Amino acid sequence: MNIDLSKTGRIGADHARRFDAVAGQARYFYNDLVSDLAKGHENDLDWWVSGIASRNTYVCSLFQEFCQVLFVKELLCNEEIKGVVVESRAVKKCLVSMCKKKGREIPIKVREGFFSFFAILLNAVLDFGKDIVRQLYRTWLSKYRFPPVGRYYPEQCTLVELFVLDNSFDKGDFNDRYYCDFGGFLTDEEKKPLVYLPTLSVRLKNLARIIKEIRSDKRIFIIQEELLKWNDYLYAWLYPFRYLCFYPKKVSWNGVDMTPLLRRAWWRHLFSSRSVEALLKYRFLKRLSEEKITVRLIVDWYENQDMDKAANLAYRHYFPNSMVIGYQGFDTQKYWLCAYPSEKEYTSGIVPPIVAVCGESLVEERKRFCRQLKIEVAPAFRNQGVWQESRSQEIPTKGCVMAVLPLETENAKEIIEIVKDTAVLLAGKNVRFFIKPHPAARMKSIYGEFLSPALEIIEGDIKQYWDHIDVVIGNTSSVLLEAVARGKPVIVIGNRRGITNNPIPEQLDEDIWRLVFTSGELAETVEYYLSLSFEVKKRFATIGEKIRAQYFAPVTRADVIKLLRLDQLCHLMPEKQCGTCQ
Repeated sequence: MNIDLSKTGRIGADHARRFDAVAGQARYFYNDLVSDLAKGHENDLDWWVSGIASRNTYVCSLFQEFCQVLFVKELLCNEEIKGVVVESRAVKKCLVSMCKKKGREIPIKVREGFFSFFAILLNAVLDFGKDIVRQLYRTWLSKYRFPPVGRYYPEQCTLVELFVLDNSFDKGDFNDRYYCDFGGFLTDEEKKPLVYLPTLSVRLKNLARIIKEIRSDKRIFIIQEELLKWNDYLYAWLYPFRYLCFYPKKVSWNGVDMTPLLRRAWWRHLFSSRSVEALLKYRFLKRLSEEKITVRLIVDWYENQDMDKAANLAYRHYFPNSMVIGYQGFDTQKYWLCAYPSEKEYTSGIVPPIVAVCGESLVEERKRFCRQLKIEVAPAFRNQGVWQESRSQEIPTKGCVMAVLPLETENAKEIIEIVKDTAVLLAGKNVRFFIKPHPAARMKSIYGEFLSPALEIIEGDIKQYWDHIDVVIGNTSSVLLEAVARGKPVIVIGNRRGITNNPIPEQLDEDIWRLVFTSGELAETVEYYLSLSFEVKKRFATIGEKIRAQYFAPVTRADVIKLLRLDQLCHLMPEKQCGTCQ
């Protein structure tokens, strides 16, 4: 039996399921490994913004390669392997070393050419240069082309951190995809202290338009380039030189030499634009603390990525008297490790004092790697639609299946391919397939030659499509759990190249969702769900009600007031009645 773990390879469905089982256990080992590497660097910002320390499995391939080594190790104990194909030379080195210790001789081929890694490094350097140009352009736009007019900081303000995307403004109106204008429950008076700190996740061609829109908006926005100084940029741009001290020494885990994997990850993130952006965030918050601003509360959109680590360290250093809440207004699949703070991160002071999650069932889930976390439940702003009654719509003549694409390009292409093959298998069977791209995705880079006339592209707010959809398919996206909460059956597309990022909770073993790995399995499951009886659909609706209660806290005025600690303002206003508590 040959095992192909390269990017172009595929493993069987049974092996893919075993790979996911190995990855589930590997999470704990991997976190311990990264925590051990952090020893001696607990107070070093440069370490925490590095690719290895981030534990962001969407950005750093270290965890994926770590799982590949453990997967082959398990197979060696239980099966007869004739050969292994891997993508990187680092994985091959680990496997060769492991096989030698076990006294096994197995042919191991590597897809990566001798000069491939140098090409990756060169591209990283070029991207680093492009990012410098992008940062300079943002600075020119923010300071000189569209400078702030009459900057004003309200007394006892609340800083709200969020992302601004290409489509965040529609005809001058700001579309808050993260807090949804706090459900519309705040009065104009209660909105006055809100100051927004946007992270601009915007394409270069749209930057001028977005910054101009920000300047025209009635809300108070502070773009970090307004306050950054040239020595802040120099500090961030010199990061690769300071990063040299983190070059991994020899590291073994459970008798396996992991050094090649760590050194490959170190090289790949030597010129990391993400690290630079995180450092600029830190310096921006330092500059903000030097302004005449009093901050009562900070609400951080908290994913525990490198930028979040830098921001929370800055809050601790420069806003020590302000309350900080890390709001996680999303559910996450278990393999996006950065979303689950570790004990080492907690003791190092880069985790918010309070983490707010959007459902009771997520409280224990977020404590998976750190029992010391202080966690509370807050409104699920982005998913408040699950509590709304379905609108009366005309029933379509065909069964409608919606494929929700993730942001990661290769994964999106895989989903499109399997859906396209499934559409061929179900041709003539009264089924329509819709493709819903991620709102921040660059559509042309995903689609290209992958599209087919059998697939219909839909855009805009997903809320307008729920009443038309019968089945939802995909992986990674939190939309899948929202679909279950609406009583819609969900099909998760398994990954035969590695880890399946499944957003459906492990404890939910109901028939309302299924995991498939091939177009044949997908076609069979789609037909099954489209032929459900009324009784089964009614049972699914009941399951949806349970999921809503467990994972999507309703958005109410009382809970918004609690999250923003507006009820505590009463103690600061003894001489007049507080409108919040009326």
